[in-house]
Amino acid sequence: PLPVWQLSASDNVKRVRGTYPDKPSSNAAVYFLDIPYRFASVSPHQTSLRLAEDLTHGGDLDLYVLGTLQQEDRQALNAARGIYRFASEHADTYRGMRSLARTCLLYPARSYAYRRAAHAAYRGAFRMLTEHQVPFDCVHDLVLSGPDVDQRLLPYDLLILPDVACLSDQQADSIDAFVERGGHVLATGATGLFTERGRPRDGYALSSLGAVRAKTTRADMRAAYLRIAADETLAHLPDTNLVFLDGAMHMVETRPGATSSLTLVPPCTYGPPEEVAIDQVETDVTGLLWYDHHDGRTAYFPWAIDVLYYRHSSPAHAGLYMSVLRALSPEPQVLV
Repeated sequence: PLPVWQLSASDNVKRVRGTYPDKPSSNAAVYFLDIPYRFASVSPHQTSLRLAEDLTHGGDLDLYVLGTLQQEDRQALNAARGIYRFASEHADTYRGMRSLARTCLLYPARSYAYRRAAHAAYRGAFRMLTEHQVPFDCVHDLVLSGPDVDQRLLPYDLLILPDVACLSDQQADSIDAFVERGGHVLATGATGLFTERGRPRDGYALSSLGAVRAKTTRADMRAAYLRIAADETLAHLPDTNLVFLDGAMHMVETRPGATSSLTLVPPCTYGPPEEVAIDQVETDVTGLLWYDHHDGRTAYFPWAIDVLYYRHSSPAHAGLYMSVLRALSPEPQVLV
């Protein structure tokens, strides 16, 4: 199904390496198009991309063909040989690599199991971090339930929660403790609004977020916008005053001490052209909450900025997201 997840190999390898650091990762690049077409090669560029992503993130090279290497469609084989040759020539460089990333992207498997989240949020965050060359690890949410969770989160300054709707009390406590020790959290969507079994909570599971509870959720925000506050936090978005909103947004009760950098412009008329925005109004409904919790800080988007980027690739969403990330982690994490 479209869109093709072109970072699938990076995703698979990083998730295994981040969740099981003592295990090797072998992500198979499938040579053929589909089960009914096992003798038809995929694009050589696709094969090169998958194998290069395997290698780049410390995984083993793995090419899956039907039969022998004497294929009748050899386009992708020649591309694969080039990657294998490169890996062989630079084996000492790639052997035993370990991540130095200070940012951790959580994979919300529990939320998917109970249909409380979509892959688009995780993938949108993954894309923005990758495209802006931010080194990051991916960790399965089961790690938050482990006895060594504090140690596992120790290498990270920033934990990203992409619509991690389902959290147990224990997992929420682990995240709060991470923030208390000086860690930072960037959360989106319905993060923490459901139990580990997908049941709605009365309020947010995380006491480290600037939102206490969702007073209501408006499911259809087509033709809505969020206005960016004229403050120093998002000062390096000088050419963007509005970002578009679509889908759901949670109207939240804010925690005392929380501050906001975005305000809602509710859905307004968007056609015909001569009547666009004639009913536009400004509100003080927050679209981004900052909150200082003990020694750490959190930022919370009560809407799915990551989903919208995955679907539309708007540079305004990416710019806003990266501005928040840099405000939370001012130390240089970007490679260029």
